[in-house]
Amino acid sequence: MDIGHYVEPITNKLFKKETGKKTKMNKDSFFKRHHGATPDAFVINEHGEETDLVEFKYSTKGAKWASLPDFVFCQVQWQLHVMSRERCDVAALIAWRGTSFKTFEVYRDENFIDNVVKLVNEFWSAIKSG
Repeated sequence: MDIGHYVEPITNKLFKKETGKKTKMNKDSFFKRHHGATPDAFVINEHGEETDLVEFKYSTKGAKWASLPDFVFCQVQWQLHVMSRERCDVAALIAWRGTSFKTFEVYRDENFIDNVVKLVNEFWSAIKSG
């Protein structure tokens, strides 16, 4: 198991302190056809409803986190697709030259999602047809 899973509760506490948002941790997987996602948490609104997604990250490569890394953008877009959501907060705990904490707001990119879904569906069709 990756250390990131162990520090998710800490990253969640930092996220709530930094943003003032309430969250609900998640361990469930969700599916849309053969597309699956397991977001780390949900933002909970004032009515107790799950709204935005939250993705927690831990890294020892701080230079990669000057902006949101591409691999995280791809993961979050996929989760937004599967979950039919518009927004995800990424909370990153970075242990590099000390410790820092960053948050990123990621919004749904429909063109990106359409392209990825097309590629995934082509791949899945090739697997099924042998």
